[in-house]
Amino acid sequence: MFIDALISGIIFGCIYALIASGFSFSLGFTKMLNLAHGEILIFASYFCYFLFRLFSFDPFLSLLIILPVFFFVGFFLYKILLKYSAKSSPEGVLLLFIAISTILQNIGLLLWLPTQRSITLEHLASPIKIFGTSIPPTYLIGGITGLVVIFILHIFLTKTKIGIAIRTISQDPEIACTCGINVSFMGQIAFGLAFLSCGLSGVMVALMFTFNPVSGINYLLIALTVVVLGGLGSIFGCLVGGIIIGIAGSIGAYFFGSGVHLLISYIVFLIMLLIKPRGLFGRYVL
Repeated sequence: MFIDALISGIIFGCIYALIASGFSFSLGFTKMLNLAHGEILIFASYFCYFLFRLFSFDPFLSLLIILPVFFFVGFFLYKILLKYSAKSSPEGVLLLFIAISTILQNIGLLLWLPTQRSITLEHLASPIKIFGTSIPPTYLIGGITGLVVIFILHIFLTKTKIGIAIRTISQDPEIACTCGINVSFMGQIAFGLAFLSCGLSGVMVALMFTFNPVSGINYLLIALTVVVLGGLGSIFGCLVGGIIIGIAGSIGAYFFGSGVHLLISYIVFLIMLLIKPRGLFGRYVL
């Protein structure tokens, strides 16, 4: 039914927003195009998977380990990237991220082979009915998580001193310095939060989908599509863009089959980009 496709599209849209949130945060507030986003996300999926398989660690409890680890990896990596970018050109930084992506992908293939993996929880196996539509509980959890993450980031950026400082350094670093804001430290926090969000996305992906070491490119494409459609630097636009892509893909799959889900999404993305090149929200939305 059409209503089933609409509900599924909204849930998938929130999942896409979750996947794109870390990418949007790093690009919007540190100006770094993290092309290794997909591989970092997949490493979080593997982290969760092996905690579950080897130590019977509940995937949701594993967030207590994964989120701090990923935050501090992003926090300290930003300082290294900042030193590198000061000596290199923007193209050099972009190539560095491509190199990181390739290295992570090949490490994954070397360690885990291209075998598809997933996490199945028996207590989340039975579908939930929403307005007559059967939704897998993991998809529902992923969608709600995406919605909550976007609103938490929105509140953090608009209502806290650190969040306002992060927005300031992204808009005008020189003025931020004159106001006594430690630009480098705020950038580290922003990049750490981007990695934290990426780690959370990876855990949700492990629960919802199958994955392997080369799956990262798919999630990078989703993140790029959502962020560019919503508007660079807009967290709220990330949610709107994700929902548009999710609904377009689900309705397209309803009429033409599931094989065209992402194809329809990308076609809508290209049409929207032709109509509004800066995305729906070309600046940060309060």
